[in-house]
Amino acid sequence: MPAELLKDYLSGLLIGHELVSGLGHMRNELHEGRPLLLIGEGALCRRYVRGLELLGVEPTDRLENTAPRGLFQFAVAAGLIAPAGE
Repeated sequence: MPAELLKDYLSGLLIGHELVSGLGHMRNELHEGRPLLLIGEGALCRRYVRGLELLGVEPTDRLENTAPRGLFQFAVAAGLIAPAGE
């Protein structure tokens, strides 16, 4: 396999393993209507969505690029910066 394809290949293997093992534990929750929410960088979420599609599961929603807001909230909670608007 060409070296430039290894990163995507390994990413796919890890995502596939994570989905198969995780969904095995979540089947009851999914059938009960609990939401499946993907949180992360857009391209990575799209890979997870594709993997879920192949397994017959549709995520409820995706939240992309939440890290900046989350880090801001951590900084506010730690007293490092003032909340927005103050």
